[in-house]
Amino acid sequence: MPPTDLLKTVTLAVLAGGSGSRMGGPKSLLKIRSKPILDHLLDQLAWPGPTLLVTARGCENPPGAGRFDREVSDTVAGEGPLRGVLTALGAMTSDVLVVVAVDMPLIGREDLSWFVQELEVDTCLHGLMAQNSEGAIEPLPCALRKDAIEIVTLRLASGRRSLHGLVDDPRVRVVDGSTLSPRVWANANTPQEWERIVDQL
Repeated sequence: MPPTDLLKTVTLAVLAGGSGSRMGGPKSLLKIRSKPILDHLLDQLAWPGPTLLVTARGCENPPGAGRFDREVSDTVAGEGPLRGVLTALGAMTSDVLVVVAVDMPLIGREDLSWFVQELEVDTCLHGLMAQNSEGAIEPLPCALRKDAIEIVTLRLASGRRSLHGLVDDPRVRVVDGSTLSPRVWANANTPQEWERIVDQL
């Protein structure tokens, strides 16, 4: 199946529920040259399949939210990106989900397509993450099948909140992403980091 046709059957989830304590405010309110970050992401990715925005209570309906097919909010606060992933898995309308964070404005559709195609190599996998050229496992972006909801639910119930920790389960694989550009993993936690990323656009 050609990549574009394949992506029509994949849900894109953008995690935008963080409070952004080091950023000085919710990351969902970030802008790129006066353009809301959510608008930037949707324009850049031009995703052909379903789109899902994951927010947190009190931070619903950020600028650009109306362009997503659906917005859902985490029911439990303070459990980080893994809770956002669980929320997305519970709301997805397809069998495969690809997840990015709202503060990753350099990522392109071809990058996410790579993750989806890698997941398709093994239909028994419930999910995958990539290892960058320096050998570090990057938790986002990631691609997950709907069946991964069991793994995520059990980890949160046991108090394990690390998204990275999903790879402890043999049904979630780490693949070599050294051929991908470092921009795939560029994200920001401070205003200074955000400025450096925006300068690359």
